[in-house]
Amino acid sequence: LETIACVLRGEDVLTILPTGGGKSLCYQLPALLAERARPEPALSTVEGPALSTVEGPVERGTTLVISPLIALMKDQVDSLPDGLRRRATNIDYSLERDERRRRLEQAADGAYRLVYAAPERLRQPPFLHALRRAGVDRLVIDEAHCVSMWGHNFRPDYLTIGQARQALGNPPLLAMTATAPSRVRRDIIHHLGDPSTGSGQVPSTGSGQVPSAGSGQAPSTDSGQVPSTGPSAVLRAGSGHGMRVIAGDVTRPNLQLEVFYARNADDKLRHLLAFCRAEPGSGIVYAGTRARCEELAALLRTRGIVAGHYHAGIADRAGVQDDFMAGRIRVVVATIAFGLGIDKPDIRFIVHFVPSNSLEAYYQEAGRAGRDGLPARCLLMYAPSDRATLTRRARRDLLPVEFLRAVYAAVKRRLDGASSGRIAAADLERDLQADNTRVRVTLSLLEEAGLLRRGPDLPRAAVVCLTVSDVPASAPDLAAFCRAARLRPGQPLTLDLADVARRANLPLADVERLMLEWADAGWLNYHAAGRDLLLELLPPPQDAAERIGTLLERYETIHVQRVDEIAAYAQTGRCRHGYINAYLGGRTIERCTACDNCIEIPLLPDAGLPGEREQFLTILRCVSDAPWSWGRASLVRILRGDDRARPGRQPLHEKARENAGFGALAFRSPIAVERMLDRLESAGFLQARHLSHGGVVLDLTPAGKRALRNPAALNGLLSPAKEPPPPTPRKPPKESSKKDAVGLDVDEALFQTLRAWRLEQARAQEVPPYVVFYDSHLRAIAARRPVTLEALSELKGVGPHKLEQYGAAVIELVRGHLEGGTDEAQT
Repeated sequence: LETIACVLRGEDVLTILPTGGGKSLCYQLPALLAERARPEPALSTVEGPALSTVEGPVERGTTLVISPLIALMKDQVDSLPDGLRRRATNIDYSLERDERRRRLEQAADGAYRLVYAAPERLRQPPFLHALRRAGVDRLVIDEAHCVSMWGHNFRPDYLTIGQARQALGNPPLLAMTATAPSRVRRDIIHHLGDPSTGSGQVPSTGSGQVPSAGSGQAPSTDSGQVPSTGPSAVLRAGSGHGMRVIAGDVTRPNLQLEVFYARNADDKLRHLLAFCRAEPGSGIVYAGTRARCEELAALLRTRGIVAGHYHAGIADRAGVQDDFMAGRIRVVVATIAFGLGIDKPDIRFIVHFVPSNSLEAYYQEAGRAGRDGLPARCLLMYAPSDRATLTRRARRDLLPVEFLRAVYAAVKRRLDGASSGRIAAADLERDLQADNTRVRVTLSLLEEAGLLRRGPDLPRAAVVCLTVSDVPASAPDLAAFCRAARLRPGQPLTLDLADVARRANLPLADVERLMLEWADAGWLNYHAAGRDLLLELLPPPQDAAERIGTLLERYETIHVQRVDEIAAYAQTGRCRHGYINAYLGGRTIERCTACDNCIEIPLLPDAGLPGEREQFLTILRCVSDAPWSWGRASLVRILRGDDRARPGRQPLHEKARENAGFGALAFRSPIAVERMLDRLESAGFLQARHLSHGGVVLDLTPAGKRALRNPAALNGLLSPAKEPPPPTPRKPPKESSKKDAVGLDVDEALFQTLRAWRLEQARAQEVPPYVVFYDSHLRAIAARRPVTLEALSELKGVGPHKLEQYGAAVIELVRGHLEGGTDEAQT
């Protein structure tokens, strides 16, 4: 009510409400109200006295909603009440060009009360021009944390909102988010507040400190916090005309927060199976990679759980989402994009198989459960190796100064001697072999350092037709443009606006705005096609190096701190709801009734998985029942049910899929199955046999056959209690003892197979290929052709982290290659 009252009064507001807390209603209801003829009675809240009355008529106009994802926009439009849905639209790249143009023209004519768009649209003059004509009576920023580099989902295009707001006539602004620690609130107010009213200034009333990490409490997110004075604090910046900060209680007491401490990946797999079997209702399991999504979904299906997988690499993503919404799929194993904006209130559990990149991201993702207010469980799985994985991921996302130099040089090269011009983002990505987000973030940092300026996006081509015989004397710029373009009345021309603007001596940043104004005046017709970046190189400031160093240091601090925060949450012994509340600047909670640190969580029933001896028997039966002998890599794939296609690897033979052991050990990691094979071979139950073409297969020994008749023979292999955690890969005493490919012939076919695999990994992780392995390291592998993890660990460039992340896959590729490029070796 407080937020709605402020919106109706035309105030600037930052509202922080939990996921599912009704943020959309805060702007949808005011948009539905066409007008107010007279003041309404005061609105009061439980927290305090009545707010002042809503004064005067609220003008009919458009509410512009900036939202980061197309799927989120579509879902919000579809879920509107009938009366408002007809007056709402989304304008995005999922629409055909003609349909986008039609909706934009209707928006300009005032046909819509609500217009949803991505922040990138604010850099497009035709979009701003249409909205100016319609009249924007309020600007709504959804997921406002995206404006902050400290936020868990920084989007550089959010930084243009302040400038676009001024172009739209400074309408009142409503910024909304569910996750805003104090440092993020400061950035939101700084970037989105209206400087003319003082709302760009951050208040500093009170310490607002939360306990430090050293005290076992949630870490403070900033030393100069935007304070919170209760569950629903209303604050002002400046001296009376600033941005109100309405911080609602972010606690979701119906969410049971839990952490499962796993020793290794196998521990996680077993617990996931037990959890999903025991927990009724629908749920989402978040996995770190596309391959892991597919693997876990297949594992759940082997235990009778109706599961599907979802990631950017599958064609029918909409089909998976529809099946989940309709209840045809009970569990979706997905990357983090799944679930954002999905209006399914009865999600009963969220599992994070690997921790999120930040605590804010985790709480936002976990908050997709239980939106109907009924109890739901949020389980985070955490193993000792996860911190190293998160740190590695954070380091991968850092921007080295060399990359900033490379981006700057690429821009300079593309401008070809000019100080400014139009550059296709795809060209920069191709030049730099980097993804779109990395390039855009770097451009944002270079702009902040004062090295370049990004203007409004320019069309790649424009069709212009002069409609008047004589250019009015009051339009000298139009006359200059017509001369430069050689325009003739009634003769449409396809033009490069940037080129014509230079010849007409018109500023590139203003040329499209002028075209739209001349079209409104009836002097010409104008249609644009395609969009590129407008970049201008600025004279480097004297302290450019210092500025860049400061920016990169801050960027690194942000990434490292996020890892510390999610790891601290996983390991805290205090109330988890209280921990998150303190982190997000909310009220203090010492004890709750919905987290594993405050209440006793009942043990899960046994997942019904076979014991260790039965697992060894499964392997022996698999080998015994095989129509021919298989190599190690093939056996691991068969036992785990892994028939996924990969570069350089053929699908499993039909006989392999018919084997009774196919998928029987899907709940074990590849390394665990590999070690079980090693133990069976060392104990004499299996033996290696070298084939004439160089491949190696495993055969059953007489001892192995006896063990099938008398399983007690395997007792010597069983672990005393629990299987010990995997040992740290052995490292040679000196780096110089690392072997390389010097003096050895490189297996070129294997090298190319490894390169194809590396490219697949790089694309899945959205990193340059060299981050996975350098070419020199792949050549060393192709020369030495290691078939065990120990041998691989001795090669140059393969440290413990690489071994843990890629070791099993590399060994599998090498063995598959040595087995003759097929998945079975026939005897």
